[in-house]
Amino acid sequence: MARAVLGTCARLLGERLAALGFEADGAVFRRYNPGGDVVIVDLQPHRSFLGDTQFLVNLAFLLDPAWRHYGFPPEKRPDTSHGTWWERVNPTDWEDHDDGEGFVEQWVVAGEADCATVVERLFARLGERLPVVLDWLDRDRLRQAVAEGTPVGYATELWLMAEDGPSDRLRAELFDSGPPEDGSDVDRAIWAYAHRFSR
Repeated sequence: MARAVLGTCARLLGERLAALGFEADGAVFRRYNPGGDVVIVDLQPHRSFLGDTQFLVNLAFLLDPAWRHYGFPPEKRPDTSHGTWWERVNPTDWEDHDDGEGFVEQWVVAGEADCATVVERLFARLGERLPVVLDWLDRDRLRQAVAEGTPVGYATELWLMAEDGPSDRLRAELFDSGPPEDGSDVDRAIWAYAHRFSR
């Protein structure tokens, strides 16, 4: 039953997201810009022992050069785990409680009849964040967000900084005071990407 309920929720959410330019792929929804950057929403099943259906909702942004670095085959498509920025969309805002439980991450659906109501709430919660994240599909607006201190993900900032060329600042961010060969695979990939923009 849980799989069917999750499938219904995904279908209903997909109908809402399609109006914003997202394409559905099961429980994963993507909207690309012409350069290959993508905003991703996905529903992640969460085990329940209570007879209901539970899932988590993830929202991510992924820069195209970061995705290409992974070297996946062409038929592979990204999900939120690949994002250069990521956050979870929770049913409620953070609240302080004496028992230490600040918020609930999982969305709970009692049965098929409740799917529409839950998806309506979910889409409203997404609506609080999606306009901001969708703006990042415009490179100028993404750069403006970084300049204004908006959290766009450290990896996003590094790949974006690389597009200005191999600066001293980028080198320090990637390798501190060490040589590039001592950096991680991703750090070296960002550094190599920066050299494509050498002036």
